[in-house]
Amino acid sequence: TGVNSACSSIFGYSKSELINRNVNILLPQIFSKHWDQFLENFLSTGELKYMNKEKSMFGRYKNNYIFPIFMNIKPIQNSYQMLNFVATFRREKYFKNQAYLLVNPDTSVDSVSAACIRMMKCDSKMIMKQESITQLFSDIFERKDKYMTKTGAITEFYYPYGSEYVDKDEPR
Repeated sequence: TGVNSACSSIFGYSKSELINRNVNILLPQIFSKHWDQFLENFLSTGELKYMNKEKSMFGRYKNNYIFPIFMNIKPIQNSYQMLNFVATFRREKYFKNQAYLLVNPDTSVDSVSAACIRMMKCDSKMIMKQESITQLFSDIFERKDKYMTKTGAITEFYYPYGSEYVDKDEPR
């Protein structure tokens, strides 16, 4: 029902594009598909399990690229005794040179960050064409335990077939 200019600029929308729209347009599909259920669960149980707590997650720009963000949802009662929700979003203060890919349980890529263009030299359309994350990172599941540690792991990246960076005469 309302939005300030800081919120609209974070996501790349004008205020009028956000007014009376569902908040899920600001989230990647992996999160947005559960947004309405999240609110319904709160309304039916009144449980504040995920309310009033800042959560690290991903936002989605108007151009569909994702970025890390902190989100806090608070239920408030207005003067007409109706329940409203206030969402606050906060970007990380310090830019990190990282590319993000969100992957569905079926191993298809859900969303990518704009840093993929610069770091991996491919855009979201090229990445989204891939049937599985393994087409980009062949050893990702064999080394899953290493990736899931605090220090992480380094992997090799393979340019998708059809990329201008791949020599057509050489195997990938």
